[in-house]
Amino acid sequence: MAMRMTTGSFRRLSTIRVVDELFNIFQSSNDERQMKLGDFVRNYVQQGEKIDSNLVNEVIHRWAIEQPTRDALWTYESNNNECQKLTFNDLYAQSSRFANVLLGKEFNLTAGKSVRY
Repeated sequence: MAMRMTTGSFRRLSTIRVVDELFNIFQSSNDERQMKLGDFVRNYVQQGEKIDSNLVNEVIHRWAIEQPTRDALWTYESNNNECQKLTFNDLYAQSSRFANVLLGKEFNLTAGKSVRY
């Protein structure tokens, strides 16, 4: 387990361990998944640990590698009932592109420039 000391002295969960554990939980059957996820959250809260801020990115990346074509996100248009399905690979690719825009890598942004879609 990775340890990190800061003001307030808290421990950070190893992101890899957490990603692996969550990936295994979500591979379980529905009934087992609910029980295991509840145990994971209770254990996490009882220990008072903090999760690394990149956890969500790493979980999506893991799913994009392991199950790239599995549905990850469905969006619905309320006015015309259209549905768009994104796979984990789609979600990872789009979130990576957006992160690059925010970091200025996609469009070679500098202070004062803007991005228009």
